[in-house]
Amino acid sequence: MYLVISYSLFFVSFLDFLLGILSLKNNPRNSNINKTLAVISIISCLWSLFPAIVYLRAGKGLDFNFAYRACWIGWLAVPAALQFAYYLEDEKSRLARNIGFILYPFWVIVFILCLTTDLVEQGVYSLIPYRDRYGPLERPMRLFGTILLFWGVYKFYKIRKKATGIKKLQLNYFLFISMFFSIGSACTSGLLQLFGGFGFDPALTAYFSVFWVAFTFYAITRYRLFDIQIIISRSIVILILLLIVTVIHTVIFKILEPFFGPVVSTLVSFSFIGFLVSATPLINKLQRNVNGLILKDKYDYQNILKEFTKAIVTILDSQELLYHLIETIKKSLRVERIYLFLKDRDESFHSYFEWQLNQEPKTDNSLDPKLIQWLMNNRQIFIREEFVSRLPEERYRAIFGKIDGLKAELVAPMFFKEQLIGVLILGSKGSGDPYMQSDIDILESLAAQTAIAIENARLYNEAITDSLTGVYHHKYFLMRLKEERGRAKRYNLGFGIVMIDIDHFKEINDTRGHLVGDAVLQEAAGIFKRYFRLTDIIARYGGDEFIVLLPNTPREGLISLAERIRSEFEKTIFKDGNKITVSIGAWYYSPEKDSGFTNEEIIKKVDTALYQAKQMGRNRVEVIS
Repeated sequence: MYLVISYSLFFVSFLDFLLGILSLKNNPRNSNINKTLAVISIISCLWSLFPAIVYLRAGKGLDFNFAYRACWIGWLAVPAALQFAYYLEDEKSRLARNIGFILYPFWVIVFILCLTTDLVEQGVYSLIPYRDRYGPLERPMRLFGTILLFWGVYKFYKIRKKATGIKKLQLNYFLFISMFFSIGSACTSGLLQLFGGFGFDPALTAYFSVFWVAFTFYAITRYRLFDIQIIISRSIVILILLLIVTVIHTVIFKILEPFFGPVVSTLVSFSFIGFLVSATPLINKLQRNVNGLILKDKYDYQNILKEFTKAIVTILDSQELLYHLIETIKKSLRVERIYLFLKDRDESFHSYFEWQLNQEPKTDNSLDPKLIQWLMNNRQIFIREEFVSRLPEERYRAIFGKIDGLKAELVAPMFFKEQLIGVLILGSKGSGDPYMQSDIDILESLAAQTAIAIENARLYNEAITDSLTGVYHHKYFLMRLKEERGRAKRYNLGFGIVMIDIDHFKEINDTRGHLVGDAVLQEAAGIFKRYFRLTDIIARYGGDEFIVLLPNTPREGLISLAERIRSEFEKTIFKDGNKITVSIGAWYYSPEKDSGFTNEEIIKKVDTALYQAKQMGRNRVEVIS
């Protein structure tokens, strides 16, 4: 019986140790929650280990009193559990820190008194049946510990009751088993012993951690707190590292022990191992190799975030920024479809970007206001699988039914200063794997950083764009012209410039009014945006004149595009029934013929072409090479 109890407790101790190590290793955000979970697990590991040693020694007829005194280390898990509860509510909780400052030293002192005096623990007569000799402080300490445990139970209950959404799903089982673990420990190690114990050994309370570890691992795998592949990867690294350390120590000890004795040989061995682990890249290389074998770089999220952050700092164009976001998500999460919806001036959310693997995207180009309201109220990522199982079907259909047509698995809101500015919708992963908490974490980080970058890009665009037409200022155009000339020379590329003037625009202002004239300018800018490429730089150069830079464009393409623009204006009926034509001057740049033109000289050439078009009757295109 002693050995059965002993070996089973050794196994429980190993599970606790594994959970503690995983909590520390899977902590990219340096979370206090993970840290306190690791402390609870490591203390529970020792709490199971010392009773295992007690029953092992008892089974062999050896003295076990010192090991039994060490079982009091389990009470150190109480402040850790209280900290964990408060950090779940607020990761920067001052009360949680104060609990640590006060209760850890208190229970350490109690533990030292157990080991060195008879004030708390005087020794055990028998394990089966259990008979103990109480020290004068044992019952008061058990009573105090019991009160603290029930405090923790109350706090866990409140958190479980307040939690909503995916947080509730993730924490539901975990909080339930934490309450069960705390109540069981309080009753068997506290209340029961205050009334004589009834022959039950309080050290066996360590068995409650079996349920705690089991349900914690269940919550981890079922509700995406960690990825099981990451757990396997970390475990293999630990096992390989232990094997390497064991082999190195054995070899060094065997070689040196005959010459220098066991003490010196052990010191040299441990010193070398310490140097190998702390001063060399052994652990990092081992981790990378194992990750490459098991994870195949699926979760190299730190590097992805680092590269993304570096990139968006330098990107001020909102279109390029959002394209980079989509590419990063495709690369990191390997999804089958992505939709990006941005808020328009009318406060509705319309599709800005759509991508599907091997398919043509099909959407009705807007999001349901009920979904937008839900995202604004809840401010959390929506995972379809979780809400299908949690909400009644009618309520689910009312809020999320419309996005089912997009085959959405995950919806991520993008907030900036409490304002919802965009919504990311992702389909399934190409691998068929579910979304893990690590996936959600990186998506939240990408969305938050992108929201800030979008706002910065918007402010920058406001500074370089014309407020009436939404195209660039001519000063920005001149800056880009200088850059493009340098690029064209470097790579031997040609480019084109067109200057467009609205024919008889002054008459429109004089006869129809400036409001109508402004509307004509806005409609004209809209035509330019439809016909020119995203890479082309459209600017308002004067009152009714626009100028466009067309990088990497052949001469024939320049003429053809200019003619299409002229033709589109000729057949377009503007608001208020206006029929409008344009005159276009075009100039083609060839790097071989560049004799050191200045920007002003180039603009003058284009302006000359435009003047010729107007002189020759308007509503035509003239080109100068």
